[in-house]
Amino acid sequence: MASRACELTGRQNPAMLLTLAAAYAETGRFREAMTAAKEGQEMAKAKGNKEIEEQAARLRTAFAAGQPYREPSGGTHSPK
Repeated sequence: MASRACELTGRQNPAMLLTLAAAYAETGRFREAMTAAKEGQEMAKAKGNKEIEEQAARLRTAFAAGQPYREPSGGTHSPK
């Protein structure tokens, strides 16, 4: 699905590229994950999107260590 989302956005959405990168890493495809994360980071930087740029840096650090990236748990709300 992430690959299709990138295709539909013409690979011009840095957030979608990071989603693709995370999906690649989850399946052990770290080379592709690093490439997609770098592409997303560079695009975010060019667009002035500091938040996405910083997220890409965190992903790349995890991927370089051979780890998938997972958001920290512990949201601010409790299930009812």
